[in-house]
Amino acid sequence: MAQADSNSTSEFGTDAHFQAFRAPDEKELILIPVSLHPTLNELYVIWSDISNCFPETRRIQFRNVYVPLLRDTRLYRVKPHGIKYHPGVVLDIVYGKRPSSANSNVNNNNNKTNRISDTQDISVKIVDHFAGATPPDRDRSSDGQAKEESLGDCVRGETVARVQGAAVDGELEEKRKDNDDGDCADEKSETQVEEQEEDSTVGTDAMSDNSATQPIQQSTKHPTEQFKEQPGAGTIECLIEQPTRLATKQVTLTSAPNLPPATDNEKAKIKEGSSPVQELPVVHARRKMPFTIEDVVKHRVKDILKARYSWTQHCGHSRFFCFLPRVMPTPTGEVAAPGIQSNTDFEFFDLCDCADVPGSKGDWKPHWIGKKINDSFYPVSAEDLSQDQVRGLLPLVGDYVMGVLEMLKYGIYIDKIPQDVAYRISSAIEYLESKGVRSCERFMAELASSDPAIAIPQSMLEQLPPIAALDEKALVELKDRLERYYNEDEYSDLYPFRTSEGDVRRMCETHWKSMWLDKELEDTLEDFHDNSMSVESRYEPLFGIWSMRVKNLQRALDYFKLSEKVTWMPVFTVWLDWDLTEKDEEQLAQAVDLLTAAVFHVLARRREVTREDIRLGFGCGYSLLIGSALENPNIETFSLSTQEPNTEYDYHEYGEGFDTLQMYEPRSQDRIAMVERGVKGAKMKAMLMASDMDLALETVPGLVGGYDRFSELRIGLIATHPDHITIKVAESGAQEDMTITRGDLVSFFEKRQWRDEISIVSNLQFERNAFLAGYLTVATFQVSLLKSGPAIRSLITLNKHLKSLTLESLMPIYNPSQAYETCKQPLFDHPTIELFRITCPNEGPRPSTFAWRNPNDPDRMRVDIFCCRADDVEAMFQRYAPLIDRLEVEWLSSTDAVALENMARRKKRPLAPKYMSIKDVHLLEPAVRTILQEVIAKGTMESVVVQGTIMPQVGVLRNGAKEDVSKLAVRLEANVKIWAQFLGAIRCKVTELTVQDGAKKQFLKEMELQIPMLPDMPRLKKLHLSCAAAELNLFKMPWLRLLLLYKGPKPQEVDPSMRDPFRTHALNVFAQRSQLPDLRAITDVRLREVTMGAEDWKQFLPMVEFSQVVKFEVHQKNVLPKETLLQIADFVPIGSPVLKSFVVIDGKGTDDDTSAALEAKFGPPKLDGVERAFINLNWFII
Repeated sequence: MAQADSNSTSEFGTDAHFQAFRAPDEKELILIPVSLHPTLNELYVIWSDISNCFPETRRIQFRNVYVPLLRDTRLYRVKPHGIKYHPGVVLDIVYGKRPSSANSNVNNNNNKTNRISDTQDISVKIVDHFAGATPPDRDRSSDGQAKEESLGDCVRGETVARVQGAAVDGELEEKRKDNDDGDCADEKSETQVEEQEEDSTVGTDAMSDNSATQPIQQSTKHPTEQFKEQPGAGTIECLIEQPTRLATKQVTLTSAPNLPPATDNEKAKIKEGSSPVQELPVVHARRKMPFTIEDVVKHRVKDILKARYSWTQHCGHSRFFCFLPRVMPTPTGEVAAPGIQSNTDFEFFDLCDCADVPGSKGDWKPHWIGKKINDSFYPVSAEDLSQDQVRGLLPLVGDYVMGVLEMLKYGIYIDKIPQDVAYRISSAIEYLESKGVRSCERFMAELASSDPAIAIPQSMLEQLPPIAALDEKALVELKDRLERYYNEDEYSDLYPFRTSEGDVRRMCETHWKSMWLDKELEDTLEDFHDNSMSVESRYEPLFGIWSMRVKNLQRALDYFKLSEKVTWMPVFTVWLDWDLTEKDEEQLAQAVDLLTAAVFHVLARRREVTREDIRLGFGCGYSLLIGSALENPNIETFSLSTQEPNTEYDYHEYGEGFDTLQMYEPRSQDRIAMVERGVKGAKMKAMLMASDMDLALETVPGLVGGYDRFSELRIGLIATHPDHITIKVAESGAQEDMTITRGDLVSFFEKRQWRDEISIVSNLQFERNAFLAGYLTVATFQVSLLKSGPAIRSLITLNKHLKSLTLESLMPIYNPSQAYETCKQPLFDHPTIELFRITCPNEGPRPSTFAWRNPNDPDRMRVDIFCCRADDVEAMFQRYAPLIDRLEVEWLSSTDAVALENMARRKKRPLAPKYMSIKDVHLLEPAVRTILQEVIAKGTMESVVVQGTIMPQVGVLRNGAKEDVSKLAVRLEANVKIWAQFLGAIRCKVTELTVQDGAKKQFLKEMELQIPMLPDMPRLKKLHLSCAAAELNLFKMPWLRLLLLYKGPKPQEVDPSMRDPFRTHALNVFAQRSQLPDLRAITDVRLREVTMGAEDWKQFLPMVEFSQVVKFEVHQKNVLPKETLLQIADFVPIGSPVLKSFVVIDGKGTDDDTSAALEAKFGPPKLDGVERAFINLNWFII
C-alpha cells in the first residue's frame, strides 16, 4: 500500500508532498499533490482537486472528526478553497446523501438519555484538528473505538490537551453561545456557499447511487453525526463535536474517570446545552438522477467506439489518443504550483486500441501504455506539445480528447489509468473545460443545479449530442500539426494490426503478438532473407511493412504465400527481379487473387507485350497481374511499376517523415498501374497505362464486372505520359446496365444520360480516330491553329455532348480571332458547348487567354481577353468589341491600342468592357498609356484594376554584365512618376489598386506630389500595398493617410490655417465628400512586407470602416507586441455579415501570455474555416 505522505521523484520533484485519501470505491490510497496557499502561506490541498478526483464528496474526516475548509482570522473561508495539509495520515472521503429530518430527530431522541448521565463523571470531548487522519495500515473497523482512545496517541506523537473541569463550566458554555451568535449573522450566506460547493460535484461519480453500501456507514446504535466547521481551522487546537444541521444541537460527552466530578450546576448547564436550541437552514438532498455519470460517458462516446479506419485513413494514429499536462520536477525547497500554468507543456499519448478486434483471444480493453525504467513511470508513446499547439488542436479534436479523457477517468470501455497519471487526467479535463470544451461532469452538475420542481427525464440525456468520430480530413490535419517523426528510437510501442474487416488498430506489443503469435511463422518471417534468392529485405512490424527483393519464381511464390498468411501486416513491397515469362505471370496472378492487404506494391522489369496485353490495349504488359489486382476487393491499394535490373535499392531509407498516403511507395516513378480503394471493398480509383486508350476504356471495366466498380478511371497513353482520358463515374441506378458493347462507347454513355464526365488532355495531333469517338465532355489539346482547322471542326461536330474545349497553340504568334472564325459555325450549332478557349504560352507565368462563353447563343455570348507581349489582338477588338466583357492588359502594341481606342469611340455598339485591368503601366509605351487613360476615363467599366510593381527588372547587357546600379535608380524614379501620373488621370474610375512599392517608399512619396489627384478616388474598394521599408511611421505619408481618412468612417478635420497646398486640397476634397453620389468604402485592405509600430496601428485602425470590410490582411515584418495585438483585437468586427477574413500576422506567432489574453477576450481558438469569417490574430484563430 502507498505511504500516507509520498515524495515523488519521477514527475513532481523530490520535495513535492502529497495528501493521502481513502475512498470507499478505491482499492488503493489516492495521493493528491499539496500546494502552498497564496494567502495563508500554508500547505494545503486544493478543494477542486479533491472534488474532481472524488466527485460527490460530502465531507472529509479522520475517523469521526470532520476536517473543515481553511478559514482566516475573521472566520471566513479563504479563497482558493482547500483543506489543511495533514502529513503522515490518511483522510477519509465520505459520499452519500444527508440524513432526512425525520431520521435525525428519531436518532436524537433515542440518544438523549444514552449520551448523558446525571450520575456519571463527564468531560467535553476535545480533539486536535491538525491530527485528523487515519494511519494507512489501520483497519477502518477500528473507527468505532474513536470515542475511547486519545487521538494524539495515533498521530506521530501529537498531544491532546486535557480539559480540566473548568472546560465544561459556564465559561465554556458562554464562549460556545457567543460563537453561535457570531456565526448566526452570516450562517445563511455561508450555507449557500457550502451548498454551491457541494452541488458542483453532485452526480459526477459512478458510485454515488451505491453510497449507502460504502465502507463508511452510520451505525444504528452510534449514528455518525456531521460536524460544524469551527473558526480558525489552522490555529485552534480543538473541535467540539456537533451533529448535523438537521439534528438537535448537542455536546458529545465521554467518560473521564481521571477528571474531577462535575457539580450539579455543571450538569444542569450541560443538559441545557444538549436540548434543542435552534434549527439551522435545511439543505436539500442531492437530486436523484435517472442516469449515472457512466451512462452519460457511454452515450457521449458511442460514435467513437463505432469508428473504423483503414490504413490510408488512420494516418498513423490510434483511435484513442489524448494529451496531458507535463509535470516538471520542482526545485528543492519549492512547492509545485497547482493546476496548469501558462508555461505548462503537454504530451500527446496514443492508447492501445485492442478492444473488439475480430478473433481476439481475450476480453481486452483499450489501455494506457507505459513501462518502468529505473523505477520511474515512462510513457513511451508521448510526444511533446506546447500549450499553443494544444490550443490550436482544440477546435479540431477538443471534444474527441475530452471523451477519451473521461473514459480514462471512469474506466468506461478503457482501463483506468495508473495512479501516477490520475492527477494529470483531472487537470487536463479542467483545462479543456476552461477552453469551452463541454464535459459529462459539467452536464451532470448543470442538471443537479436546475430547478428541483422540474423532473429530469431519461430523455434529457439525448440533449447532450454524442461526440462525432474523426473523419479522414481531420486525421490528416492532426498528423500535419503534430509533425511526427517516426524512427525506431522515438516511435511509440504501438504496432499496426489490420483486422479481418480491413480496419487498422494500433496495439501494444503484448496484444499485437497475442492476436497471431506463431513461433514458427515468426521465425520464418525473421529469417526469410537468409536465402541467396531473397537477400535484400526489410521486416518492420512496428512500421507495418515487409519489403523483399526476389530473384526467381519459387522465392516469389514463397513470399506471396507468406503474405497471404500475414493478413495483419498492412504494407507489402516485392521486387520481381528477373525476366518474367507468361507462365510466371499466370502463377503470380493467381497468388494476387488470394492476397489480403492494405497496400501491395509490385516492381518488375520491362518486357515485351503478350497477346493478352494487346487484346486488352495494355502497352506495358502485365495485364494478368493488373487484372487480378482490379478484381480482388481485399487489396485496398495496388501499384505496379517497372524497374531497371541491377539497380540498387535501400529498403531502410524511407525518408524522415511518415506519410500514409505515400504508403512506403517505391521510389520508381515509372508506374504503369495504380488502383486505390481506400477502404476494403469500396469503389476503385484506377490509373492504367495503355497503348490504345479507346480499347482499354472498353476492356478494363469488363475485367471487374462493369463501370460501377469505379469512381474514377484514368487511361494514359504509354508513349506520352501527359496524354490521358479520365472518366469520373457518376452514381448508378440499381437496375442500370453497366456493361459495354465492344466498339460502342457512345451508346453506353447515352444510356447513362451523359451523367459521367469524360475529359481528355493530349499533346498529340488529334486527327486520329481515337480522339473523334464522340463521347468527350471536356477536352484540352495542343494544336497548330493554322493547320488543324478541319480536325477541330470535326471534333466539335462529333462530340455532341462537349461542354468545354481548350486549344493550346503550339505557335507563339497566331491570330485568335481567325481560329475562332474557323470553328464559329460548328460552335454555334453545338447543343451543349459552354466554353471555347484558346491559350498560348508566353514569357510570363500566365499564358495569353481568349475565351468565348456560350458561343452557341448570340444573345448570351461574351468574350474575355488576357493579352501579353506578341499577341495580335487588333482583329479581336474590331470583330468582338461589343461582346468583350473582360479585358486584362499586360502588354499592348500601339497598333492594338489604336484599334481599342477606335472601337471605344464608335457610337454604335462600342467596346465597353465591364472589367478592365492594367498591369505594370511603366512597361507600356507612352502612346499606349495615353490611349488607355482616355478609354478608362470616358468608359463605364464597373471595375478598373491597376496592379504591378514599380521595381524595374534588372537589365542584362549583351556581354552578360548587369546594368549599372545608378541607371537602375534613374529607371525607378521614372517608373514611379509614370505610375503617379497614370493613376492621377483615372483616379475617379479606379476600383482596385495593387502595387509593390520600393524599400524607400518611392511610390508613396511620388503620390504626394500629385496635387490634382490626392485622395480623390471615390470608387476605390480594394487597396493592396507591399512596402519593404524597414522604418516605421508608414501612415505619416500624407497621401496614404488622407486617402484612408477620406474613405474611412469619420474624416478628421484639416486645419484651414495651414497654407500647405496639399492640405488645402485635402480640405476641399473632404468638403465635397458628402456630395459624391458614388462614394465607396474600402472593403479589401492588404498590407504586405510592411514595418508597423504601435503608433502606426494607432493611426491606421480608426481610418478603416470595419463595418463594411470584407477582407483585412496585414503581414508585417517586425514583431507584434502583446499590447498592440490586443488593441487590434478591439477593432475586429465580430458578427459582421460581410466579413470573410481578418488576418494580422508577423510570422512569429503569439506567445502563451498573448494567447491567454486573446482567449480571455474571444474564448478558445476555433478551427480554420469553422465560422463564416476567418479571423487570424497572429495565428490565434477566432
